[in-house]
Amino acid sequence: MTTTTSADLLRRYGRVAGFMYLFVMASFLAGFGILSRFFVRGDLAATAKNIAASEWLYRLGLSGLLIASLTTILLAGAFYVLLEPVNRQLALFALLWRVGESVLGGVAVFFLFMSVIIHTGAASAFGPGQQQALARLISHGYVVGFTISLVYFSAGSLLFFYLLLRSAFIPRILSAFGVLASAHVTIVGFANLIVPSRAAGLSFGWEWAPMFVAEIAAGLWLLVAGPNLARWEGRQNSGG
Repeated sequence: MTTTTSADLLRRYGRVAGFMYLFVMASFLAGFGILSRFFVRGDLAATAKNIAASEWLYRLGLSGLLIASLTTILLAGAFYVLLEPVNRQLALFALLWRVGESVLGGVAVFFLFMSVIIHTGAASAFGPGQQQALARLISHGYVVGFTISLVYFSAGSLLFFYLLLRSAFIPRILSAFGVLASAHVTIVGFANLIVPSRAAGLSFGWEWAPMFVAEIAAGLWLLVAGPNLARWEGRQNSGG
């Protein structure tokens, strides 16, 4: 990073990364918030009735989740450009893990789109018992797919926050918190896979709060203040 042009490029992509952090988060939470109105835990009949009563709104919620998965690639690409000068190899691994998260997240949403066929009565060729079994299978497929996507997400997020910590583009305490929050998601994700009975499914509790705080804070900092290039430039110029 020795020219004004490259510094301007990093500032631009840093702000893009900050905006995309907030956009992806908003899209996911909006979609999740809509879907939470439909699901009645342990009562497939009530869930199906809610979906059939307002199918378009349910599909809108699913589209919010899909948009979040799609735009994760833009988020990861912006972070790769910002952090590639810090460590190209680690930035590339982080990019690939976040792209993997995006693909897996899209596949997980596919399962929920498939569930619309059952919940709205379009799968009438199956008996009531078969429909319920199929609905449970599809729901389980979503939970597993989403949980695996979280593991990919946490791996990529951990590396991105680690590179932010090394570069000091954002306050180090915020980067360190992001590293810890990402590691926490990794532990929670594997715990949900190993002990399925504790999987949160479509509900989120305090265990996800650190990651939400880290991403929102980092996103706002990058968007408003931009990446702090001064310290990194000084290290580069001194050969550090």
